This record gives sequence, structure tokens and C-alpha cells, in this order.
Amino acid sequence: VFGVDATGAVFFNTAVPGSSCGDAAAKGDLQAGDILYEVDGVTVYRAPLNLIASKLLGPQGSMAKVTFRRGEKDIVLELERRMTDMQAAQRAVNSAKETTGAEHVRLTPK
Repeated sequence: VFGVDATGAVFFNTAVPGSSCGDAAAKGDLQAGDILYEVDGVTVYRAPLNLIASKLLGPQGSMAKVTFRRGEKDIVLELERRMTDMQAAQRAVNSAKETTGAEHVRLTPK
């Protein structure tokens, strides 16, 4: 689950069980607040959400090279595109909203 900050940057908020972002978070590779910067070589930092979604979406099982920024550090991950349990995803969104008080928490493709 991703959020959008006041500048329009998309950031990782919380993991959905079974998602590739969830796997990366469980290993410590991805942390809440990491900024989504690039997908498959295309800069998506502060890009419109429809562009970001078009880059993240793809055939199930295909891989996406996704770069996040944490401060000055780039975190480059190879993430598998997977189907996500939408009920688990909605629970993660609700939890993120309760925890952060944010209304700009969105479901975005993995």
C-alpha cells in the first residue's frame, strides 16, 4: 500500500501480505516512508498516479525493477507482479489510515 505526500511523491506505507512489497519489507529491504522513484528505468517521482500505475502493472509473474529512495540512498528491488488479495489490501489501507491519520492512502498495483 502506498501513500502520497504533500509534494505529490508516492511512498511505501504498509505491506499487503503475499505481495512482493510485503516480502521485501519482511526482509528489511523496504521500509515505510521509502519514496517510489523509478520503475523499469522510467522516473516516476511526483508523476501522475495513472503513469505510475501503468509502469507498475504488467503480466502476473513478470518482474519490475523498482527504485525507492530512503534519504540519499537508492534501494533497487526486483519485484514480481502478483495478484493481491483485495480484502487483505483493504485491511492494510484501513490500518494505515488509522495509524497515520492520513486520508491519502491508496491501493496501487504491486
